[in-house]
Amino acid sequence: MDKPVQTNILIVGTGFGGLCMGAKLKQSGKDDFIILEKAADVGGTWRENRYPGAECDIASALYSYSFYPNPTWDFKWARQKQILEYLNRFADDMNVRKHIEFGQCVSYAKFNAGAGRWDVQTEDGTRYSARFLVTALGQLHHAKIPDFEGRDVFKGAQFHIAEWPERIDLDRKNVAIIGNAASAIQAIPEIAKSVKNLTIYQRSANWIVPKRDRPYTRFEKRLATWMPGLSKLYRGFWFGVGEFLMYPMIRGRKLRSWLGRALCRSEMKKFIKDPQMRAALTPDYPIGAKRILLSETYYPALARENVDLVTTPIKSFTDRAI
Repeated sequence: MDKPVQTNILIVGTGFGGLCMGAKLKQSGKDDFIILEKAADVGGTWRENRYPGAECDIASALYSYSFYPNPTWDFKWARQKQILEYLNRFADDMNVRKHIEFGQCVSYAKFNAGAGRWDVQTEDGTRYSARFLVTALGQLHHAKIPDFEGRDVFKGAQFHIAEWPERIDLDRKNVAIIGNAASAIQAIPEIAKSVKNLTIYQRSANWIVPKRDRPYTRFEKRLATWMPGLSKLYRGFWFGVGEFLMYPMIRGRKLRSWLGRALCRSEMKKFIKDPQMRAALTPDYPIGAKRILLSETYYPALARENVDLVTTPIKSFTDRAI
C-alpha cells in the first residue's frame, strides 16, 4: 500500500472558506498545506449553482474578503458569474492554486490519537496524513428532493435548481417550480420571461424586503479603484445595515420589525392587486423567524399573466402533471 501524503495542514474545499484559509496561511508564512477539491476548479457553491438569475443576497461590498476588495463589482448584489471570477482571481493572486489537488473527494477522515495526526482518504484511494484538518465544506449545492408520490412516473424533465442542466430549453414550455425560498425567488423572475406558463407551488410565504439593486456606474468603479478607502467605508456601511437594522429585526425589536413588515407589505401592494393573493403571500409568523429574503423582482413576476401561485399541498405527480 502506498504511503500517505504527508502535510502539516489539510484543507477540504475551495469555496470562500477554504481559499481564505489557504491565503491566510500563506500570509503568515506557512506553506506546508494541501487543499483538496472534489471538482476540477475552485468556487464551491458559486461554481455549482448556475440557475437563471443566480446572485448573492448579501451586498457585494460585504460579500467579499475584507483584505481583498473588488472595486469593480458590476452590481450592488453580484451575479454568480462575477463572484466565481472573483474567487478564481483571488486563488491566483494569493498564490493558493498551486496547493490545490483537484478531483479529490474525501471519503474518510479519522483522528489517530496515538500519532496525533489525521488519517484522510479520498474516493480514488489516495491517503493523506495531516497534523491539522480544516473542513470548509458547503451544502448549498447538495440537492434534497422530497419523495413525492408518483415522481418516478412523471415523463417531463425534472431537476433540482442546484443541478441546473446546461442545455435545458424552457422557452414556451409549461413549467412548475416547487418552493419559493432564496434561490427560487431569483430564478422565477428570469424563467417567467420566456415560458408559456409558470406555476409556483408555495408551502409557506416569506418576508421579502426590496434590496434596490442596480448596476454600478463606470465613474463609481473608477472612483473605488482610485480611492480604496471608499470601498472600506462602503463595506462598513453594509455591515452597519446588518448589525443595526437586520439583526434587531431578526431579534424581534419592535421598531425594526415594524419597519421590515412595512417594507415588505408596501412592495407587495405595488404589484399584487388581488387581496386574496396578498393574503397568501403574507407570512403568518414574525419577521425574522425564518430567513428574510431580498428581491424587488419576485412580486412583479407573480403579477405576470403567465404565472400562477398554488398554495395547497402537493398530493402526487402523474405522468404529465402535478
